[in-house]
Amino acid sequence: VVMSAGLGAGGIRACGRLALWGTNKQGANFTNFQRAVENAHARVVNVTKDAPSKDPNKTKTEKISVFVTGSLTGGTGSGVFIDVGYLVQHIIGSNTEVYGLFLLPKRPITMKGHEVMYGNAYGALKDLEFYNKIENTYSEKWPNGFTKNEVGKPFVFSQYISQDYQDGTPAIGNLSGLYKMAGLYLFLNIAGIYEKRRERLVDSSSNSLIGDYGTFGLS
Repeated sequence: VVMSAGLGAGGIRACGRLALWGTNKQGANFTNFQRAVENAHARVVNVTKDAPSKDPNKTKTEKISVFVTGSLTGGTGSGVFIDVGYLVQHIIGSNTEVYGLFLLPKRPITMKGHEVMYGNAYGALKDLEFYNKIENTYSEKWPNGFTKNEVGKPFVFSQYISQDYQDGTPAIGNLSGLYKMAGLYLFLNIAGIYEKRRERLVDSSSNSLIGDYGTFGLS
């Protein structure tokens, strides 16, 4: 069932990850994902290649920033996000910075009835913590036959999006809400919040945890 187009992983992280390797009526998921990234990259390059450089004496070699957005509460996003981070880096190349924008569940009043949601989020956070350590290697043979061995991190920086308002009411109730929140974060980056965050991290650069993770929400 999980291989059917449009269906999720039923809250099972292992099924979410396997689905990336699977095939349904829309074709091979891995191949379709690869083509989607390649097409998006081509569109960005076509838009920016003729843009004037800020420094006329410098050849423009700006990095491309990619933001991977998803929820860590279900099985699909929490199952594939590590692979997706490395895949995007591999497909686009070394001149790429991949960032994560991931939704976490709200603060629990009770765990009863929500064990899977919080378990998925916890498992995903532990996976990311593992691959953010330089001593651990991502080693995987992909469906296209290529064996990937990567010692780097899947994401330059992972930003966790909060579901909580001040009164505890969920700010995000569906996928479109997640996209809107992620869009607001990107807008604030453009408006200058990115530079402010980088300034605050300078004095904490020796702390690997502070340099890898951040939180974002509205109240």
